[in-house]
Amino acid sequence: MKTTVRILIAVLCGLGCSCNQEQQDHQEVMAQVDLMQIPPPKVQEMLISPEQEADRDLQQPAETKVPTERKIIKNGTIRFDTKDAKETQAYIAKSVAEYKGFIVLESSNDQNYQIEYRTTVQIPADKFEEFLTVISTQVDNLRSKDISAEDVTAEYVDVESRIKTKKELEARYQQLLQKATKVEEMLAIEREMGTLRTDIESIEGRLRYLKDRVAFSTLTIIYYETPPASLGFLGKLGIGLADGWNNLLEFLVAVVSLWPFWLLIAGFIFLLLRYRRRKVAKA
Repeated sequence: MKTTVRILIAVLCGLGCSCNQEQQDHQEVMAQVDLMQIPPPKVQEMLISPEQEADRDLQQPAETKVPTERKIIKNGTIRFDTKDAKETQAYIAKSVAEYKGFIVLESSNDQNYQIEYRTTVQIPADKFEEFLTVISTQVDNLRSKDISAEDVTAEYVDVESRIKTKKELEARYQQLLQKATKVEEMLAIEREMGTLRTDIESIEGRLRYLKDRVAFSTLTIIYYETPPASLGFLGKLGIGLADGWNNLLEFLVAVVSLWPFWLLIAGFIFLLLRYRRRKVAKA
């Protein structure tokens, strides 16, 4: 009898220790999850405070910092005259292909005395200056040339740093997920991982955009087809008469298109005159 009682006591003690250990493990996992729910910008502040960072830098030997390559986004606009728009268009397309670029947009606008052509191209950044020189030296009359450069190095480095920090945090969540033993723990961790993954993809999209803009420079080429030399005063006068006639026809069409309003106005005038006649007759 005494032996049986001792066995029961030992079993109960073992179960109690197991429950306590499981509860401690659960509390530890949930505590780590709650700790990691701090917004990502504060994660580094939580892990290493500025004072600790300064002390660590003093204790560790100074390392040689590798200079960061500048990240520059170049854009440009060039305007010039040409005698043959088709020939110029073909030359631009050929030059773009030779420099491994591509055409983004092409458009034209008739301005009566001249036709404006607009072509937007993207050229590899390391060949942008050379391509610009080739185009500029082959024009009849260069009107203007505007080049701008935007330094995005700071933003580029910041985006890369944010991605690295968030991926490290994601790895910690994955470690906690492997340790989790309850559904509540798994759901809490997976929820935080989902939010974190969305942030990472958004920031990676911004990084890809910056890489593309840095890798390829954008140049807008605007050229005007020069009118024929024989087009003098009489030619311009003829164009003016033709434009005036076209405007008159458009005006007549616009007037005719308002016929319902003319009918309403005519009906109103008719009723008004009829009313006045009756009033005069009664008088």
